Amino acid sequence: MPTFKAPREVVEMLAKVCEDNYPELSELKLRVGCLFAVAATNDKGMKTGPGLKRNGYPADWTAKVTSVDQRLTGSPDVLLKIDGDSWNDVWSYDQQVAVLDEFLFAISVQRDPETDDPLGDDAGRPSVKLKKFDIYVQGFEQIIRRHGESSLCRRALNRVEERLSQKTMGWD
Repeated sequence: MPTFKAPREVVEMLAKVCEDNYPELSELKLRVGCLFAVAATNDKGMKTGPGLKRNGYPADWTAKVTSVDQRLTGSPDVLLKIDGDSWNDVWSYDQQVAVLDEFLFAISVQRDPETDDPLGDDAGRPSVKLKKFDIYVQGFEQIIRRHGESSLCRRALNRVEERLSQKTMGWD
């Protein structure tokens, strides 16, 4: 079972990324709780699994919008969990910023369809949801090796690469 630690140093980075790229979230004073998930280790100090999982697979971060009940009792609007092992031992500063940016990008402020004003909940907090990823590929490496360009996963990866290449070249 992973252990969770509250990383104080991330709060300032998160606030800066939010201020630089998501002024609306800053203006709404969205409250984000942040925890590091550190993988459990055995008696030899070896990791026994990932610190975080999403849909059963290792994940760099996960997030959950808290319930109104939780918000009424002082919980944050969104709880972010970050793979603490990767944050501390693997990722560069730029990669850490990219992880925080990806998380903030996933937050969607709910709006009144008539006025376009941000909606609130019974706790007086902004109503938010998490977006679904717009890039999602799954498959098996062995099938790609065996069938190459004929495998569905390889074809999906090619579509992602083509889409990103077009955006990078300004063709979108």
